[in-house]
Amino acid sequence: MTGVKLIWDFLKNNNTAGLDVIHNIFLKIISKQMFSALKDQEEELFNEFISTKILTSKEMIIKKFSENQSGLYNYLYVAIENFLKTELEKYIYMSESLGNPVYINQEEEEESYLEKYYNKEYDFLSEIESGRIFEVMNEQLKEEEKKLLCSILSDNNLKDKYFPDLKEDAYYKRVERLKKKLKEIVEEYEFSKEGTNLFFDIFYNEVCKKLN
Repeated sequence: MTGVKLIWDFLKNNNTAGLDVIHNIFLKIISKQMFSALKDQEEELFNEFISTKILTSKEMIIKKFSENQSGLYNYLYVAIENFLKTELEKYIYMSESLGNPVYINQEEEEESYLEKYYNKEYDFLSEIESGRIFEVMNEQLKEEEKKLLCSILSDNNLKDKYFPDLKEDAYYKRVERLKKKLKEIVEEYEFSKEGTNLFFDIFYNEVCKKLN
C-alpha cells in the first residue's frame, strides 16, 4: 500500500500505519535547516499538529479528497509547513520578548543570523517558503523549461546559447507559455509574492550559474 493510501486509511479507519507516514513527512520538514530552532520540540509539535490540524478537520479533508487522493500528500506537506511557520513566528516573538538572541541557522555566517530579522533586513518565512517553491518547481519544470527560465532571469539573453535554432517569435511564445505555467503553479500552491521573488534569486544562483 502506498504512502498516500496509508494516510487515507488513517483518515478513514484510524489505521496507525498512515499516522506513521504523516509522522515521517513531519520529521522530514522540521529537519530543514530553517526549522532547526524547533527541532527539540518535534514530538510535541507533531502531536499538536495532529490534534489541532488533522483530527479536528478530518471530515473536511475526507470530503475534499473523497473522489481523488492524488493531492493529499501536497495538502499535508503545505499544512505542516504552514503550521511550523506559525510555530516559528511564535518562537521568534517569544525570544524577542525575553530579549534572547535566537539563531535559526548556526552554520551560516554571522550576518545570516536572526538579528537580521530584528533589523527588518531578512524575512525568514519567505526563505522557508522559497525553499518549498524551489522543490515544487524543480519537480514540475522540464529541463528545457529550466533553461528557458535561466534565459529569462539572466542579464544577458541566453537564447542563442540554449535555443540557437529557434526563431524569435517561437522563442517568445515559449517564454509566454512558461510564464503562464509558473503563474498557475504559484496560484495552485498559493505561494506569496515575496517567497516567489526569493525563489527566482535562489534558482538563478543554484541552477542557472551552474549551466553557464
